[in-house]
Amino acid sequence: MHLFTTPIFLAACLLYALSTVIWVALLSRFPLSQAYPLVIAISIILTTTLGITLFKETLTLDKIFGLLIVGAGVKILSRSLS
Repeated sequence: MHLFTTPIFLAACLLYALSTVIWVALLSRFPLSQAYPLVIAISIILTTTLGITLFKETLTLDKIFGLLIVGAGVKILSRSLS
């Protein structure tokens, strides 16, 4: 029961609810085939950024290359769908 009163758990629940609202708003404006790759790419970039800033992870050349490939894939997909 102690878990439900911790600030980190409450913040995680709030962020989860916020992400659900944003996801529904995106789906009401864009087709799933455009929204899903964009959201996945943003989550990968945000996760990497948070890992570097909060957890002091290192940004290796492999990770940079992977992020560039993800970005290029989203760009190609968005061009082919428009």
